[in-house]
Amino acid sequence: MKTGKILGLALALSLLAPAVHAEPAFRTFLSQSVSNFDPLYMSSRDSREISSLIHQGLVAYSPTILPPRAGAYNQVIPALAESWQVAPDKKTYIFKLHPEARFHNGRVITAADVKYSFERACNPLMGSSNYWAVERLNIKGLKRYQAARRAGVRNPHLLGVEVIDHHIVQLHLEEPIPMALDLLTLPNFSIVPAEDVERWWKDYRSHPVGAGPYQLESVSEDQTLHLKRFEGYYESQAAPIQALQFQIMPETKERFQAFVKKQVDHAPLPTEYFQRVLEDPVWNPMGGEKIVKASSQSSLQQSKVLKIPRWTTHYLSMDNQSFPFNEVKVRQAFNYAVDKQAITDHLLQTYARPVSGVFPPSFPGGRLKEPLFRQDISRAKNLLFEAGWRDKNGDGFVEPWQNPHLDLTLYYQNNDDSYTICRRVQEDLATVGVKIHLEPLASLASSGFAVAPIFYHAAWTPTLADASEVFYPTFHSSQAGRTNTARYSNPRVDQLVQMAEDLYYEPKRYELYAEAERLILEDAPWLFLYHPVDYLMVQPSVSRYLAHPMLPSPYQVFELGAQTASSQ
Repeated sequence: MKTGKILGLALALSLLAPAVHAEPAFRTFLSQSVSNFDPLYMSSRDSREISSLIHQGLVAYSPTILPPRAGAYNQVIPALAESWQVAPDKKTYIFKLHPEARFHNGRVITAADVKYSFERACNPLMGSSNYWAVERLNIKGLKRYQAARRAGVRNPHLLGVEVIDHHIVQLHLEEPIPMALDLLTLPNFSIVPAEDVERWWKDYRSHPVGAGPYQLESVSEDQTLHLKRFEGYYESQAAPIQALQFQIMPETKERFQAFVKKQVDHAPLPTEYFQRVLEDPVWNPMGGEKIVKASSQSSLQQSKVLKIPRWTTHYLSMDNQSFPFNEVKVRQAFNYAVDKQAITDHLLQTYARPVSGVFPPSFPGGRLKEPLFRQDISRAKNLLFEAGWRDKNGDGFVEPWQNPHLDLTLYYQNNDDSYTICRRVQEDLATVGVKIHLEPLASLASSGFAVAPIFYHAAWTPTLADASEVFYPTFHSSQAGRTNTARYSNPRVDQLVQMAEDLYYEPKRYELYAEAERLILEDAPWLFLYHPVDYLMVQPSVSRYLAHPMLPSPYQVFELGAQTASSQ
C-alpha cells in the first residue's frame, strides 16, 4: 500500500508539474533488441514496428480502422504508390509512383526499384521471414523465376513485374486474389535501392536505406535505437516528431516505472495499479466505471488512459481428430462448462473480453457482438451425458464409455496468466464432472516431444486486416497440424472459405465468411476464451496518439505539444 501511495503521488506530481516545451523525441520501448533492419527479415512485432518507420511499400494499412465502403472493408491506403488501377480480370494492377518519393539516400524512387525489390523478395534463396506471402500472391512467372534462382541463373527475370515507364509499374498475378493489396503491405514488399543493397550486401541489415518517414540514426551500446525524421519524405505533413527513441524494456512494470519517471512517453498500465489510476480524476477524468464498461477508449481529450481491444484470440486448442475431442458434443460441453466472463472480469481484471465470434472485436466484416458459449452448467452436463460420459466408479467424475481410464492433460503457456486461466478451466470442468491435469508446455519441449498436445492454451493474431487471415489459416483443413492447431475439418467450411478466397466481390465474400462462421461455432473446434485488451497511459505532452488493434504503433502520426493538466 505504501508503494501504491508513493506511486500515486509521483503520477500526480508528474502531471501537475510546470509546463515545459515538448521534447523533440518521442521516447518508447521494445520487448527485445532489433539488429536486422532488412525488411525481408522483419517479422516479429518489434521488428515490424521499426520496419514500418524505416521502410515503405507501394501501399500500407490505414492507422485507423476505415468504415465499410459500398460493402467493402478494405483497409489499404496509398504509400509509395499514389494511386493504382485494377484490370477487369483482377489479375493486373497498375501502380503510379508518387513523383516526390525518395530513398533516404536522396534518390527518386522509380519503377525499376519496384521491380528490383519484388524480385529480391521473391528470391527463394534469400530465406525471407514471410515467404508464404510471396507464394500466396503468386506473381506471374514466379515458379519459373524460383527455379532459375535455384539453378544459379544470373539475373533471371520475374515476368509478372513490368516497368511501364519511370513512375509506372505493372503487376501481373497468375490468378486473382482479393487480398493482393493486403499482402503488399507486408515488410517483404518494401521498396529498397539496389545500389545500397548491393553495396552493403549482408551488412545491409545493419545499414538500412529505406523510403519511410524515419531513418536509422544510431544504435547505442545498450541497444537503444535512435531514429530521426527523413526530411526528404514525400508527405511533408507526416512525421511531425523529429526523432524516436526505442529503449529495450521487456517487462510491463519496467515500462510503467519509466513512465512515472518521465523516461518514456507512453506505457501499458500494470494490473496492480489499475484501480488507483482509473479512479484518479487527474489521469482519467471520465471515471473508472465508464472506461471499464466502454468497448474502447482512444480520446486523449477524455482521458490520458486509453483502452485498446486487440485482434488476438486466445483459446484452448482441442485436437478434433483425437479422442475425446473428435466428438462435437464433448467440445460444446467443454465450452459451456467454462465461465469466460469470470476469466476476463476477475482473473484478467477486464484486460480482456470474451470471444464473440470468429472475427475479433471491431475486425472489418465482423457482425457478432454477444459472448460465445456463456457458462451453462446444466447444458454442459447434458451434452456430456449424450456423448456417453458416466460416473461409473462413484468418485464424482464422469468418463467416456469408450475409454473410462481417460487421462486428460491441459498444457499451459509458460507464464502466470496462462497458468491462472488454465487453473480456472480445470475448476470449471470439475464442476461438470470432468477431471483434467495441468502441465506446462515447457515440459513437452524439455522431453523432446515434437507433436503438439491434444489440449493446450494457444493464441492467434492475424497478419493481415482481411477476413482470409481469420478463417483460412485457422479453420481450413489444408492447414491442419500447422496454423490449424485443432486439426479442424468441415468440408462445407472448406468450400465456403475457398470460395471467399477466390471471390473479388466484397459483399458476397463476407456473406460466405458469415456462413462459415456459423458452422464453425456450431462445431466448436476451440474452447473459445478471450481477446486481450490493452490499457495504455500517455504523457500530457503528447497531443496526438493512435493505437491499432493489430498494427504496430503509427509513430509517424504522433504529435508532441506543450500541455499541462490545466490546459486539458
